[in-house]
Amino acid sequence: MAGKKILIITGEISGDFFGYQIANELLKLKNIEIHAVGGSNLQSLPIKIIYDMSGFSTIGFTSFIPYLGKIFNAKRIILKFLK
Repeated sequence: MAGKKILIITGEISGDFFGYQIANELLKLKNIEIHAVGGSNLQSLPIKIIYDMSGFSTIGFTSFIPYLGKIFNAKRIILKFLK
């Protein structure tokens, strides 16, 4: 049986924390390949990080505007990875 591939995408610190916990448990299974978009928690695991989301903390309606370039770049990389 071929191994399963899993992509975990987190967008902020609490998502990175919960993604870490899920990935850490999944690593105990056989034939699992985990990729992630995340921060320092997920990066501490032996998985492939396809985009580093560290430093993308925003609060409020307009605080994401300075990060638009990075957000679109992350989207481009994720879509390329999924093809």
